[in-house]
Amino acid sequence: MVLERLRIQDFRNIALAVLEWDAGLNGVVGGNGQGKTNLLEAIGLLASGRSFRRAPSAALRRHGQAGFYLHAEVTSFGLRHDLELTALGAHVSVRLNGKGITTASAMGQVLAAIVLTPDAPALMRGAPEERRSYLDWILFCHERSYAGVVRDYQVALRARNHLLRTQCGDGRQFDAWEARLAVLGAQITRQRQQMLHRVGERLQPFLEAMALDPNGYLWQMRIQPGDLQEAGADAVASLAAGYRTLLARSRLPDQRSGSTSVGPHRDDPAFVQNGRALARFGSRGQQKRFLLALKLTEADLLRERLGEAPVLLLDDPMTELDPEGMARLLRLLAAGSSQIFLATCAAEQIQWPSARPVRCVAVEEGVFRAVDC
Repeated sequence: MVLERLRIQDFRNIALAVLEWDAGLNGVVGGNGQGKTNLLEAIGLLASGRSFRRAPSAALRRHGQAGFYLHAEVTSFGLRHDLELTALGAHVSVRLNGKGITTASAMGQVLAAIVLTPDAPALMRGAPEERRSYLDWILFCHERSYAGVVRDYQVALRARNHLLRTQCGDGRQFDAWEARLAVLGAQITRQRQQMLHRVGERLQPFLEAMALDPNGYLWQMRIQPGDLQEAGADAVASLAAGYRTLLARSRLPDQRSGSTSVGPHRDDPAFVQNGRALARFGSRGQQKRFLLALKLTEADLLRERLGEAPVLLLDDPMTELDPEGMARLLRLLAAGSSQIFLATCAAEQIQWPSARPVRCVAVEEGVFRAVDC
């Protein structure tokens, strides 16, 4: 899939921009706070319906404006598509080829994007919630029904927590919600385990390409207390039985804390280097190379599912990456089939590969102009 033309109006600091792009490498050059990330954010918003900065739509409009407008002309599977997103106040509407759509999945079928931003290290060094959310987003992109399972799990979790906080003495209510939590939790855990296995299978060549030991770096789930077992003919049923036992056992201590201590909402999909936490024992450069390999793996899995390569959005990838690591990354990007948008403050430090066409624009205070790469 290729984003050929993009119109941005009243988005962040961009009053109006109409930009044409190459199917290969596209460089976006400018100083801090000029609009590079805003451009990538606009593309990401059209691809997924959400801001990778986690900003509400009201925060995305240009100062003093009532809303903003984004329009992309995309070629996907040999067909041309018009994708529009209009925000007015808190209301957001999306149209695909002139027809209103309500789901992010429809947007991702014609414009899918993988994003790497300078704050990505928070994924590694931040709270477990960051890693759970990232893993769940990958799962949602591959299996749309997964979002419904997570939503139902959250409903059941809130119900049990309410019973805990109100010191409910009715064991039947606990039994009912714990049975529901156990089944849904088992489904989430099993799908997470399967996705981690798929990522692990695809990750090794990208680790090797980034000069990391392909057998020394892993992304794995830290097992819950009680050593849940998934063996047997029906792994989900086995996991559910284990969760139900753990939930019943933890009922009294959970009443004292007022929250549920067992379940996939407490998982930590950890990054590991030779058996040790990469966030603690790996250098910043090693962590950045691992995250780049992980993102390229994510893109490879999405390419397999969609049948076309997703767009890659890289915001200042040189952060915490040495020149040799940057050269390796650019060789990987040039060898792939994804359309790439790479934002940087220092274009002179990037040796653009000659294997693919390159187009560059410079941005200053939200105004873009074509420049030589």
